Amino acid sequence: MSQGQCAEPGTVVHVNLLFFAKARELAGTSSQPSFPLSTGTEASLNGVQILAAICAHFPELRPIRDHVIIAVNEQYCEDLTASLAIRDGDEVAVIPPIAGG
Repeated sequence: MSQGQCAEPGTVVHVNLLFFAKARELAGTSSQPSFPLSTGTEASLNGVQILAAICAHFPELRPIRDHVIIAVNEQYCEDLTASLAIRDGDEVAVIPPIAGG
């Protein structure tokens, strides 16, 4: 599958993960290029499935899992249950809430 091509059901796409703030600290890295995501029986994934795959690979992120926001190609995923068309080469960012004043 070439970069940018839609995933087929049951395939693996490779995305570029970015970690910010506490997520970066817990994961021990700011990025993970070519992170594999399996689309299962559907051609798309939702945010819950993406977070589950990320936390399976980076279990140290589990404590903040319910508090992070993900963005795909710089677009926030406000509804984690909504289907997302994930393609090879997409950028997935893991962004924890940032407190401040």
